[in-house]
This record gives sequence, structure tokens and C-alpha cells, in this order.
Amino acid sequence: MKNIIYIFFILIIVSCSNNKKMKSENSAVEFKDVITGNKTFESNKFENLSTQKFNDYIDLLKLKDKHPEFKADIIEQLQSISKDSLIHIRGASNFLVKNIRQENGIEHISDSVQKIKLVYDVVLDGRKIEDSVFALITTKVIVIDDKETVSNKVKLLKE
Repeated sequence: MKNIIYIFFILIIVSCSNNKKMKSENSAVEFKDVITGNKTFESNKFENLSTQKFNDYIDLLKLKDKHPEFKADIIEQLQSISKDSLIHIRGASNFLVKNIRQENGIEHISDSVQKIKLVYDVVLDGRKIEDSVFALITTKVIVIDDKETVSNKVKLLKE
């Protein structure tokens, strides 16, 4: 009887260890697909992420002008999005940002850092001014509960 219990116990341990190996192999395959995926998809993903972060930045600038009582908190959020210092758009809260687009493709600074130039039009008092900002996208692989996840962080900067 003891032999049967030992054999059963060993079978359970072996089957559980095989299942772990199987899961880790599947995650590695999925992760490789993300990294070596289509360049057009990568470009669109980074452009959308940068544009979304820039729109958030513009919304915070407008909110800061409309609600000065929250100015300190909003400036802290703006600084977390901006790399060096706050990016200012001349004028009051009545400006409008239109036609945000990527220019010159993605510049790969290192394996984990890409740089994108975003060009946009600022409409202020009936005048249209073209301006640009750079988005630095830092990519990291984070392992949580034996699952690899890709994290992208965007910082805006003026050059």
C-alpha cells in the first residue's frame, strides 16, 4: 500500500513540474511574437501611445488654466509626463491643438528606448502655428507571477 502511495505521489510531482515547464515555454513563445512583431504595428502602437500621452498633457495644461485651485497637483502631473521641464504652449487656455502626427519615423536610441517626433498645429486667436515635441518611449519587460509583460513609459520633451 505504501508503494502505491509513493508512486502516486511521484506521478503528481512529475506532472506538476511538466505543467510549469509547459507554461513557461508558451509564455516565451508569446513574448517572442511581441518583440519580433510587424514593424508597422510597432510604429502605430508607439505613435498612438505618444499621441495619447501628448493629448493628456494638453488637457492638463488647459485644466491648470481653468482651475487654478488645483495648480500644484496638476503641475506635479505635468512634470511626471515631461522629461526635463514643463512644455509651455504660448497663450491662455483658449488654444486648440490639431493635426497631431508623427514625423520621420521612429528613431531607436537603444534596445529599450525609442524617440518619436510629433508635429502638431496650435490654433490661437485665429492663427495656426506649427510646433513639435519629442516622445521618448522606454520599453521594459516585467515578470509578474511567471508571466512576462511589456511595459511602455512615455516622456515628452522639447529640443
